[in-house]
Amino acid sequence: MKLAAIIGWPVAQSLSPTIHNAAFAACKLEWTYTPVAIRPGALEQGRGLLDTLGVDACNVTMPHKEGVVAWCSERSELVDRLGVANTLTRLADGTWRGDNTDVSGFSTFLTEDAGLRPKRALVVGAGGAARAIVVALADLGVEVTVAARREEQAIATAGLAGETGQVAAWGRRVACDLIVQTTPVLDDALPAAYRTFPSGRAAIELAYGHGSSAFLDAAREAGVAAHDGLGMLLHQAAASFTIWTGQAAPLEIMREAVEAELARRRR
Repeated sequence: MKLAAIIGWPVAQSLSPTIHNAAFAACKLEWTYTPVAIRPGALEQGRGLLDTLGVDACNVTMPHKEGVVAWCSERSELVDRLGVANTLTRLADGTWRGDNTDVSGFSTFLTEDAGLRPKRALVVGAGGAARAIVVALADLGVEVTVAARREEQAIATAGLAGETGQVAAWGRRVACDLIVQTTPVLDDALPAAYRTFPSGRAAIELAYGHGSSAFLDAAREAGVAAHDGLGMLLHQAAASFTIWTGQAAPLEIMREAVEAELARRRR
């Protein structure tokens, strides 16, 4: 039996165990997947815990996507580019390889599921997830602007888009046809400039499972295309599954499992 985990803080409500355990069962693989909570500032103790538990593979969520890069004796080119890993695989010598599936997960969701072809995008936030979104958009030829409370972090994240990356002052309106909201702010503390949706502007919020937020509610009221992060979660999970197992992920089974779990939680 192999053991995979989602590490971060908090992780108790994560949908990743539902998604991956459904995939392992469908493919008749002797794997199981569990949440492992690692507090902020306790990453090295968490590494020891993973060793003790015998964890073979991990997904990584906030706030550890940047910190785990230091664990990796092998890293994909994308992890080196981003400085962020969300997928870890245990190597034969007990160390870790780091990969990033957030970039491909977002790109696939954006172009295939959402069917969007933006020309100019605003990314709100500049953390680990935002870094992956900026790279995904830039690689698709989208002009990217980043806005974050910490200007220096926004500058660094926008730089991942190359010469076309731009920075906007926090709370300022930006001309664009897509806003990607990557922060955890779900209420109207998010500046009004990011909750304004003229015709033709689409909205994606990386948070998922909440049903509504100030950002998504405003987009839906304006009648524009609005999506939460569930599709990206599924596609990045599918890519992680393939890295670990060498098999194509049963995406529709994963989707059905997570939709059933969300329905159960809403009851």
